[in-house]
Amino acid sequence: MGGVSTHAYYEVENDFDIPRLTRSLNKVICANPMLRAVVNTDGTQQILENPGWFEIKELDLTRLTSEEKEEILGKAREEYSHKVFEQNKFPLFDFLAYRLAEDRVRLLAGFDLLIADGISMRILIREVMRLYEDEHIVLSENTFTFRDYILSVEEMKKSPYYKTAEDYWKKQAECFSGAPDLPMIQTPDEIEKPVFRRLIHKISTEKWQALKEKIKGHSFTASTFLMTLYGRILAAYSNRNTVTLNVTVFTRFPFHQAVKNMIGDFTSVMLLDINGESVELWEECLNVQRKITENLEHMEYDGVSVIREVSKRQNRVGGTFISFRFYRYDL
Repeated sequence: MGGVSTHAYYEVENDFDIPRLTRSLNKVICANPMLRAVVNTDGTQQILENPGWFEIKELDLTRLTSEEKEEILGKAREEYSHKVFEQNKFPLFDFLAYRLAEDRVRLLAGFDLLIADGISMRILIREVMRLYEDEHIVLSENTFTFRDYILSVEEMKKSPYYKTAEDYWKKQAECFSGAPDLPMIQTPDEIEKPVFRRLIHKISTEKWQALKEKIKGHSFTASTFLMTLYGRILAAYSNRNTVTLNVTVFTRFPFHQAVKNMIGDFTSVMLLDINGESVELWEECLNVQRKITENLEHMEYDGVSVIREVSKRQNRVGGTFISFRFYRYDL
């Protein structure tokens, strides 16, 4: 729909010492070039050598009533959860702390995912807390950086593995069913400022464990099961038998040992067809599992290039594929 950034937002409550947390964060910023990255108006990326000290602002709410605190925190959440960063200005992340009591702080954190993917967020949080616990740790920037990683990816495109992956995806380009055609109250171009709301439904631990045991007996993963259900629901609402999902994957090619703990955007996408009611659910889950495994073996060819190829072959302009997050942690 546009009008928003690729934004991740978190809220955490703890007994943080904010000056100490600020020192830890700045050490991590110094050691990780992508945390100092900006995107210039001409579309080029730049790593700032010395962007300056990043200060986590701390606002004291300890003297306010519970109602006053909730009002302020609610307004802050509304603003920061949908914040759009200026991409040509440091930083492309933000931290804001509200002290609720002497031993309680609400920390708001937002990140533009142009500079770091979901797994990188976990690495960032882990490193900041490691330095928070032990301030004597000294970090130094790795000799192999994200820039080196991107250059290695470009070099990989000359390899036979890349050609094999390219041929694999181009053969499929004409076969994808296309995005779900969901009924809408209004068209996306009529929405001036999109606002997102997360819906949550909880099931008991006992039911989830029983379901996982049944899934395990059919030899596919819980993620595959949920993805297949998700696709089938979208197909039903689209009045279609098959729909194509745009599956988020994190593929870190092991060019160097530093890649595993590197902060950067390693996001790729994988197009995946989900069949509707014409195939029995458990059978379709197995089909999806096999297809995911096969696709992941050919991820050298970037998913954005696949989408462009699909658009070219199927004469689609501006078409979108509904997303599903699929996490791949191994290298």
